[in-house]
Amino acid sequence: MTSKTNPILSKSTGTITELSREEEEKLMEEARELFLWDQRYSLYAAMREGYKEGMEERINEVKQEILQESRKKGIENGIQISKHKIAEKLITMGLDDDFISQATGLPPEEIQKKRIG
Repeated sequence: MTSKTNPILSKSTGTITELSREEEEKLMEEARELFLWDQRYSLYAAMREGYKEGMEERINEVKQEILQESRKKGIENGIQISKHKIAEKLITMGLDDDFISQATGLPPEEIQKKRIG
């Protein structure tokens, strides 16, 4: 007896076929969801890595900016110290305030303070 001749067998075969299709569809949907999740996670991981690299690059840029600014300030400070030492030496040599001001670039008021103090 075949399923074509027996209505109960025919219905059972149809039900089994339908259930197996539903199971295949469920498996396909799960596989699709898993694939999409994997894609999202990969994108998220790549974004985190890019963010981390970007932050490291910016930190290095800021470090370089700070170093350059520190060097610049250090040089400026050294120049000012040198000007003051030269002014003190010129004062001890007995030179006048206007000459010392022109030679060092310091304002006459600072030279007068050094002469007094």
